[in-house]
Amino acid sequence: KKDPNNPRGFAIVTHSWGSVIAYQAIQELESEGKLKPGSIDQFTTLGSPLGSATKRNLGTIQAQNLHVEGSIRSPLSIRHWTNYWAKGDVVSGVIDTAGVKNIEVDDLPGPHPIKQHSEYFNNPKVLNGILGDALENVESALAADAGLKKLMAKIGKEIEKTKQKDTANSKSDKNIVP
Repeated sequence: KKDPNNPRGFAIVTHSWGSVIAYQAIQELESEGKLKPGSIDQFTTLGSPLGSATKRNLGTIQAQNLHVEGSIRSPLSIRHWTNYWAKGDVVSGVIDTAGVKNIEVDDLPGPHPIKQHSEYFNNPKVLNGILGDALENVESALAADAGLKKLMAKIGKEIEKTKQKDTANSKSDKNIVP
């Protein structure tokens, strides 16, 4: 549950069927008024069957009692949506809707489609993208919140003090003669 005193949002990273479940949950929470516009900083889908190349899967989605109504739209609660997909992955595809940044991953290993579908988390392009999005969101939060900026600076100073103390202890340990 989101802290009402904390205006910053959160990130969701999903893979495969998890993207369908998360998408449906986001739609339901929005319709119930439990997710405000922009409350999800980053929504990342990897190998998602929500893509336009796999619209044939929507029958399966509906048969599983997860109803994705009509065409896919970017929910108002999502500020940034990045979709990673690969041509060799039979499950994924481009999510052809406004507000979705589609990134093709063309170097997933192996000729077998199931192998490719399971390799997103081992791909440097995907991992760097996810980490880059996370850092960008942290930097924007820091820029917007002076209190958070001060706290992060204080934490940084404490880390530096601990490092210096550990270094000093390490040097004094070397001077001990058994």
